[in-house]
Amino acid sequence: MENSFFNNTESFEIYLKQRLEGRIASPLILEIQPTSVCNHNCIFCVSKKARTSGGEISWPMIKRLICDAAESKTAIVRFCGGGEPLMHPHICDILNKCAALKIKTEITTNGTLFNDTLIDIASRCCDHIRISVDAGNAATYSRIHNVNARIYQALWDSIYKLSRVRERTGGPTIELSFVLHDLNIDSLPIFLEKAQKARVDGITVTTNIIEDHQLSHALYKSAKLTLSNKIKKEENNIRLNWAHDDSFLHDTKLLCPLVLLYGVITPTGDFYPSCHHIASGRHLLGNIYSISSIRSILKEDKI
Repeated sequence: MENSFFNNTESFEIYLKQRLEGRIASPLILEIQPTSVCNHNCIFCVSKKARTSGGEISWPMIKRLICDAAESKTAIVRFCGGGEPLMHPHICDILNKCAALKIKTEITTNGTLFNDTLIDIASRCCDHIRISVDAGNAATYSRIHNVNARIYQALWDSIYKLSRVRERTGGPTIELSFVLHDLNIDSLPIFLEKAQKARVDGITVTTNIIEDHQLSHALYKSAKLTLSNKIKKEENNIRLNWAHDDSFLHDTKLLCPLVLLYGVITPTGDFYPSCHHIASGRHLLGNIYSISSIRSILKEDKI
C-alpha cells in the first residue's frame, strides 16, 4: 500500500536531506522479524533456512527497539517474517507498546492465528495489516502453504471480521498479498473476486522467485494481463500493487539503495538494509545484541 509520507514530496526530501547530513540516524521504516517460528511451510518461503535457527527476539529487546524507533522519529515499524509474527509469545504486548508510543505500526501475517482477542488488539494498535493469502481456493492454498485445506475458509472468516471492525471503528487498512507461483496463478482471478467481496483496501501481487529472473518476469506478465483485463471489465475500488515488479531483474549483490530509508532486523538480531540481502548474508551491517542502538550502526563511516 502506498504510504502518505512517500507521497508528500516535501517531507520526503526533508528527511533525505537530514539523513544525508547526519542529523537523523534512523531508518524511515524499521522492519522487525520477531520470530523464526511459523505455523505454515510455504513452498516459496525465502526464510526456510532462517526458520531452522530457532531465533526469537526477546520481548525486552523488542521493547528497546520500539522505544528507540519512537525516539528516533522512525515513521513506520513493521512486524513480519522470518516466521509468523503472531506466534511471538509477547505479540500482544508488542502491539500495545507501539500504540502507547503512537508509532505507525504495520504487521504482515498469514492471518490464520487471528482470534477475537488478536483481531481486537490488531485493529486498535495497527495502522496497516497485510495478510498472505496466495490462493483463490482451498486446494491451491493447501498446496502452497502446506496446511490443511480447511484453514482456508477460517482465514477468510478472519479477513471478513477484520474488515467489519475496520468499517465500524475506522481501524487499520487491510491488504491481501498473492505471491505468484506456477501452482497458484490460475486461481488469481478468483482471489481478486474474494478480496472485492471482503471489501479490503488493496491487494499486492509479488514473486519470491529470486533465483530465476526469467520465470519471475513471465509470471508477472501473465498476471498483469489477467488482472488488467478483469479490472477493466468490473467496477473495482481495490488498489492493485505490483511489488518487486522488475527488481529481481537487477543484481541483488549490490547494496540496496534504500539503506538510507530502510532497516531489517532478523529473529537472530542481525541488521540488514534490505530483506533481499538476508538469504545471501550480504551487507550485514551489525547485530542489535552487540550495539547500543540502531543509530550507532547507521552512524558508522561505511554507511
